Amino acid sequence: MKLPWLPRVLWLVLGIFLVFFALNRHARSDRFNYHSEIWADKAGYQIYLSAFEYGWDARNLPDTSMASKTGYGFFTDFESGTFITKYTYGTALAQLPFYLIGKAFESEEEMYPGFSVIQNRMISVAAAFYLLFGLFFLFRFLRNYHTQTTVFWVLVTLLFATNLLYYGSHETGMSHVYSFAVFAGLLLFVKRRSFFAKERFWEFLVYGLLCGWIVMLRQSNALFPILILFVDARTWLEIKSRLGGFLKLKNLFWVLLGGGIMLIPQVLYWNYAFESMVAYSYGDEGFNWLHPRIIKSFFDPYNGLFIYMPLFVLLVYWMIQMGRRQVQNGGLVLLSFILMSYVFSCWWAWWFGCAFGQRSYVEYFTLLAIPLAYGIAQLKLMSSIKRIAIVSFMVLCCAYTSKMAMSIDHCFEGTKNWDWQAYELLLKSPMK
Repeated sequence: MKLPWLPRVLWLVLGIFLVFFALNRHARSDRFNYHSEIWADKAGYQIYLSAFEYGWDARNLPDTSMASKTGYGFFTDFESGTFITKYTYGTALAQLPFYLIGKAFESEEEMYPGFSVIQNRMISVAAAFYLLFGLFFLFRFLRNYHTQTTVFWVLVTLLFATNLLYYGSHETGMSHVYSFAVFAGLLLFVKRRSFFAKERFWEFLVYGLLCGWIVMLRQSNALFPILILFVDARTWLEIKSRLGGFLKLKNLFWVLLGGGIMLIPQVLYWNYAFESMVAYSYGDEGFNWLHPRIIKSFFDPYNGLFIYMPLFVLLVYWMIQMGRRQVQNGGLVLLSFILMSYVFSCWWAWWFGCAFGQRSYVEYFTLLAIPLAYGIAQLKLMSSIKRIAIVSFMVLCCAYTSKMAMSIDHCFEGTKNWDWQAYELLLKSPMK
């Protein structure tokens, strides 16, 4: 019996769960501590919105210690009245509709407009919303290749065996879940437009706008818009044809126009904060391209990728299988994983701060879902013993990663030098 209403009900239930789970994780936290949604890096993103409350003049703040109250995610120059943040505005743009909704419920007597409890909570609602739609876009993209059942289990696995849910419920003010949603939306858009086969100007404009937003969310995201141009390409001739159409001046113009439109607010901010149209706001922080820390970023107890998400053992195996069997997109995903792993491991802080697992991979789960879907689809072709072994391992991955996500309290409480003792304490600690 067909139940056409069932998928809509399931998406509704998932949305309610994500909102409830995110709000519940922060329900008992004060707004001015490391558990809050506006703290440290998260405050650095959100300040683009709160600054409007004070006319972009820090001297109008009711408390001169606001930067310290929110974990120094931004700084204030009270001599010039400047709000200074090293982060770009993309996350604030994603949160803007929810910030405006929060304003409607913010008390007129609020002592710290823009930093209120309701604005903290609206960030959690925003993250749940973007996570839901990211999953929906990814579902629609993967349905081009696999059955509904296969894709359903892909989404369940991504939620519970990776740090995706953690960044959609715990660290809701970070950029990753918003990037994940825009990545998935762009991937679906490009697929639906048949990779610009008809060369419509508005398609290139939308692509440029989304690419600009992606980069404004996080500069290291710039790799993704390039990678997806090669999705589904089977031959070098097809790649050449696709790139040839894309790089035509009339088409490239619309791409650059869209990206330029998204860059304008950031240029205005840089001019305001640094008196320069272009600024590198990260100071001494940067990439050491000749000294990647791949082994540590993969296996160190301090946020190691495979340590907190052992599902990647299967993902890498399925990537290699796809590449060897010349399965569509297999080589692309494997190459993407190698490139992103190299780039992330070259960052000066290869552990990426107070994180759960290697957080930089969150948005790239949109691509990594491809080998996951391939592997799950292959289960029905395996022997019973092999199928049971793999499914059991995946279930254990879900249980383990979810448990660790619920046990960690913001930061790994150990050193960055293979501190297995601190990892053991975390492993044994209760869920919070």
